[in-house]
Amino acid sequence: MPGKLIGVLGDAGQGKSTLAEHLMLEAITQKQTVFCISAEMSAEEVALKLMRTIRREPLHSSQYLKSLEPEYFSEIAEETSRMLSWLTLVDNFGVCSTEVVDSYLLELAAANRKPALVVIDHLLAISETLEPNTLQKTCEELKGLARKHDTCVILLCHTKKPQNQTRKTIYRPMLADAYGSNGLSMYADVVLAVAKDAYKSKTYVELVKQEYNGRIVTGK
Repeated sequence: MPGKLIGVLGDAGQGKSTLAEHLMLEAITQKQTVFCISAEMSAEEVALKLMRTIRREPLHSSQYLKSLEPEYFSEIAEETSRMLSWLTLVDNFGVCSTEVVDSYLLELAAANRKPALVVIDHLLAISETLEPNTLQKTCEELKGLARKHDTCVILLCHTKKPQNQTRKTIYRPMLADAYGSNGLSMYADVVLAVAKDAYKSKTYVELVKQEYNGRIVTGK
């Protein structure tokens, strides 16, 4: 969805990053450049997580890596290197802002590596404060970047403290539960809510906002 801002909201550990990783993997397998801002992982760690998804192997385990035959280890290293060629990652939030993101995207475009997908993990890390007007402004600027660079921006958003959950219920985040909910409601083209069931065995993705031809459709 070039030119679109997509919000993904959910509580910690509910699968926001996993969903984003699958979207990144889909783009990379189609040989499209991905630009990612990560709070916790380096580019190499992200690439290994993507490789783990592809191979369904515990590549995050140093013990497992040590057990591999040298030839197989070299094969994984080569595939990881190829994946990194399609991935640009920033892991320093101390200097990150929408202006910095804009600069990175301009540099990538000048190098003929215009990203098809931009993943920002997460809104609170790229915004200066939790003040609602600041969060709203950040969402507005990200929507502007999506249009300016004709790319799809995926914005992961934390929710506020969830309601109490019993073993028979699922906490389904709503747009109002997200930090920066005003900005998302005004500027995001699509907002998805991610949640796991009470047993954490299944992950649910629900559409909570969709803007289509200027009309806003809100999911239940």
